[in-house]
Amino acid sequence: MNQPNELNIKLSRIPLFLLFVTGAFFVLAGLDITFFHRVLDFQIAADKKLYFYLFDFFMIGCGGLITLQMLWYLISPATMLKADNEGIWFGCGLRYNLFNIPWKYVENIGGGIDKISLIANQKLIAGLQIQFKKSDEIPMGKATSIGLSYFNYCLTLNIFYMNNKNIKGIVEKLNGIRKI
Repeated sequence: MNQPNELNIKLSRIPLFLLFVTGAFFVLAGLDITFFHRVLDFQIAADKKLYFYLFDFFMIGCGGLITLQMLWYLISPATMLKADNEGIWFGCGLRYNLFNIPWKYVENIGGGIDKISLIANQKLIAGLQIQFKKSDEIPMGKATSIGLSYFNYCLTLNIFYMNNKNIKGIVEKLNGIRKI
């Protein structure tokens, strides 16, 4: 539960459900190819069996892992961003392990577009942006979880993955917590 001087932004269930359906499709396609032969019924050449089983392992294994992970996040969405008296916490790695940067390093809070992703990957990532001061005491970038980008001291939360899409309200709340 949020305290008056705390803000939690969790993953939205809409993209989680889409990823869940994608993972389930991989699992069902892998199971159909291997066992059921309802939709895809074909013969595998003897010299191609190894490739077939590797592909099948990928379909069932990776699809199963995606499906289970998204089911877990549908039940209990992970925290993308948390702000409290200590500073800004954001999800890193595959499991949204929270990483903290103290308030003294926060330079600017607002909405914007992640220019690095736009130029490098031709991906438009827009949403909440927090710019940090350049310092040797905090990392320049981190491997972040889905829906987050932290590079060149700039944290961007993709609005598509945020459960709270009111950027103006979030910025006001963050600035209020920052002043405490």
